[in-house]
Amino acid sequence: MRGLGQTAADIQAMIVAAAAQYGVPANIALGVAAHESCFNPAATNVNTNGTTDYGVMQLNSTTVQTLGIADPMDPQQNINGGVQLLANLLAQYGGNTYNALWAYASGSGNVGPGKTPNTIAANFIAYVTQYPNSGANCPLAPGSSTGGGASSTAAPISVPCDPTSDPTCTGIDVNGNPCDPTLDPTCPGSSLGGSGADGTGVSGGTIALIAVVAVVVLWLWE
Repeated sequence: MRGLGQTAADIQAMIVAAAAQYGVPANIALGVAAHESCFNPAATNVNTNGTTDYGVMQLNSTTVQTLGIADPMDPQQNINGGVQLLANLLAQYGGNTYNALWAYASGSGNVGPGKTPNTIAANFIAYVTQYPNSGANCPLAPGSSTGGGASSTAAPISVPCDPTSDPTCTGIDVNGNPCDPTLDPTCPGSSLGGSGADGTGVSGGTIALIAVVAVVVLWLWE
């Protein structure tokens, strides 16, 4: 269920607006909401430690207090709080999306050298960084009582942007760091010749090198 008159598209539009306000890549904010609640502002989850996660961004009750959110079940307050938290974590980790999402899922105290994300956090990070290519089915967050569920669907949306003019328009490389698909052939979404994270394919640089070698060989042959 959603608030009166609020569709998934309405919630998505609110997330995109908040992302622009706080300087967070829109697809990252949308991916968090898709994974955590399937854009459902009525979603709640009671954790084993006695805290509760609320709303679209599944804000923990401790986080709600820290951010000073009056009503975590109000979609606008919840979305603003969640996106603001993402912005804070991105700043804390120097723009490293992987670490920021890890901290969003597990808390900053669990992020750092010598540590690795648990299965829940790792799945969360993978889903969000691949959104909207993660698929239309919203996953059910482990332990969630009213989350999205495998049978829930909300059409994923992708926000087009221009990496040459928008500093927040980036891909995510295999190390979880932002990359520019217009400059880096290994960056997901790049059309420069590489095939992305698996490192296979022939890059534009490799093709250029082959062409130069061919010219030199022909010149020597003559």
